[in-house]
Amino acid sequence: MNLTYFNLKNLALLIGTAVMLVFFLGGCSKGGSNPTPKNTTPKLAITALSVNSGPYMTLVSLTGTGFSTTLANNQVFFNGVAATPINVTLDGTGLSVTVPLGAGTGPVTATVNGVTATGPVFTYQPEEIVSTLPGNFTAITGIAIDGSGNIYVADVVTNTIQKITPTGVQSVLAGGTEGFADGTGAAASFTGIEGMTIDANGNLYVVDAGNSLIRKVTPLGVVTTLAGNRYSSSTDGVGTSASFSMPWGIVIDASGNLYVTDVGTSRIRKITPAGVVSTLTTTGLSFGVKGITIDKTGNLYVSDQTSNQIIKITTAGIASAFAQNTSSPTVTFDSPTGLAIDANGNIFAANQFNGTISKITPAGVASVFAGLSATLGFTDGPVAVATFGAPLYIAFDASGNMYISDNARVRKISFQ
Repeated sequence: MNLTYFNLKNLALLIGTAVMLVFFLGGCSKGGSNPTPKNTTPKLAITALSVNSGPYMTLVSLTGTGFSTTLANNQVFFNGVAATPINVTLDGTGLSVTVPLGAGTGPVTATVNGVTATGPVFTYQPEEIVSTLPGNFTAITGIAIDGSGNIYVADVVTNTIQKITPTGVQSVLAGGTEGFADGTGAAASFTGIEGMTIDANGNLYVVDAGNSLIRKVTPLGVVTTLAGNRYSSSTDGVGTSASFSMPWGIVIDASGNLYVTDVGTSRIRKITPAGVVSTLTTTGLSFGVKGITIDKTGNLYVSDQTSNQIIKITTAGIASAFAQNTSSPTVTFDSPTGLAIDANGNIFAANQFNGTISKITPAGVASVFAGLSATLGFTDGPVAVATFGAPLYIAFDASGNMYISDNARVRKISFQ
């Protein structure tokens, strides 16, 4: 090839252009015209808890990184039990939650957009919690619980005795019309049922106050009259030859003897398993005697609405004041009604008009156990903040859970 000066100059220009193009393309391939953006979101982590132990509803602040600033996108669990987030910081380094009910002890975990982080262990502290059982009632009075955990309540408006199984199934065991009739199920009738108690075989003993009778109801709903004759009086005797005047509370001892508060005559009446009715005592009692319970040694305890106190009656029939109001700012007793005793000998009294449950130790020391004095309502939660409408009767199950008839509701106090 015969190269001229002009051709050599053009060739040099072409070579230079090619070299520049190579460098340009190489630079583009390294840096890229559209580089992939780096992930700047902090890694999800829980580094600390504001408190490491507490009961239900304790406020706990989680410190860490990577929490979503959209509160609903954060899921928090205490030992696998879901908690309720209530606040998150703007930079996603802090998240506040409340401890869920029955959480138990275990690690706190958080999940955000499918990513989970595990934090420190939280120690759950159980306490007494008030809850409301499901059910459809009108106005509940007496309440009793059998050894299998079935709950029986008296609905004074519908004149029925209703059964609630441990799984929550509700049915009518007996009654349904106002009046008086023995029989089975709906064939039986009552008028104004008040207190109830239950024996070891599941037989209920019911105060049919409107008829001044003591009725027996078997587990199959067979209703018979154990004592009383529908005449308002105070005659001792056997079965229907005896009479009562406004009977209200009832309790059974280990031998099957029943004890009844007979409000109209200010007496405590005793009924043997054979139906023999006698007067146990009238000493020291007023027309305000209502609830009644019994301890392991056979001492009776009676609530007196008139004097706002709890009276103890020994096995010898001697009555004396056991617990009464003190000068404390909080009124311990206000029209106490139903009584029940726990396995440790503590007595609990329902205060109908101020919406509280009182506790009396075996030594006679009284205090407010549950509810807010003079604050009526149906708020569930820890006993210190829960409210009651008009607590009336109390019963315990075999596990120590307390059940209270409260207007048209069954309230439960359990350690959880």
